[in-house]
Amino acid sequence: AAADEELALIKESLVEEHADAPWSALWRNPSIRRRVFLANLLQWMQQLTGVNAILSYGPAIFQTAEVPLSALACAVVTNSFNLVGTIVMMLVIDRLGRRFLLLGGAAAMFLFMSLSAVLAYNISSATEDSPYRATMGWCLLACICLYMTSFAVAWGGVPWVYPSEIFPMSVKEKAMSTSVCSQWSANFLIAYIVPLQVQSWDVYGTFFFYTCCLAVTFCLVYALIPETNGLELEQMDALFGSVDSPLVIPILPIISLPHADSHACSLAGLGSMSTPTLPSYQVTVIRAGDSTNSLMGSIFEGGRRSRSSTEGDFLRQRVWKSTARVFMSRSGAVALY
Repeated sequence: AAADEELALIKESLVEEHADAPWSALWRNPSIRRRVFLANLLQWMQQLTGVNAILSYGPAIFQTAEVPLSALACAVVTNSFNLVGTIVMMLVIDRLGRRFLLLGGAAAMFLFMSLSAVLAYNISSATEDSPYRATMGWCLLACICLYMTSFAVAWGGVPWVYPSEIFPMSVKEKAMSTSVCSQWSANFLIAYIVPLQVQSWDVYGTFFFYTCCLAVTFCLVYALIPETNGLELEQMDALFGSVDSPLVIPILPIISLPHADSHACSLAGLGSMSTPTLPSYQVTVIRAGDSTNSLMGSIFEGGRRSRSSTEGDFLRQRVWKSTARVFMSRSGAVALY
């Protein structure tokens, strides 16, 4: 029974796989709107962890903080830790879960960024001949390396994996494009403001700023981001809220519409009816809802008023581009003129 239910869910999802929903589906449907918000939020939070401040301006920051290594050597060391952390993430993401990694990574990054800010402040306050200056420089480099490892294990990959799992096929391309747009918008913003931050607040002030951002990030993940590990795409509706009505407008084959005294007939009975037919028109299914019910009533009323008109004129007057449309009620019943 469980296998049959899962198979039915998969078949239902495949109905919309080859059709794209309109852009309006991203914000009109509450469930999809929530998913789009979370996907974009993750990308903004990833950038506000301060990682690009380290990757892009790490050598300059280390030089300003007087770390006792060349700028190139510091960059090689930190990026090596980033690589190792990425490999670890690939091994543990399906075991520990997305939410756990995001929370654990944000907490670890908060700790190491805080220590880096304190060390950078002490280095800037120490005298040139202080015996602890070099030691604090090494400690700063170690904290940044641990920070980069924490980032790579969690926030380096999860904000890309998570959005790809939560969207139905019909909206995935459009929704993911908004997520990537947020990624590069935030990337541009951080790359623009980091030099200004270092110039105005010094290195320790910049580190303190991203420490505060990490605290906010942890709280947002804890409050808003549910766990998706181990869930099938068909189970996302139970997690984010169900999609009450179809997101796409499937196109049915070209059929002939018969005359009917009752103005309404079922699709199942079309094949057996021997009455004269109208010219063939493309039939499009419209999403069910309150507006659909009112539209269906309107088309029936229009049919009653237009008995003297030819069928072609009636369709051109009542329907866009001479397209006969099938309307669905909330109960799922299908009726047409």
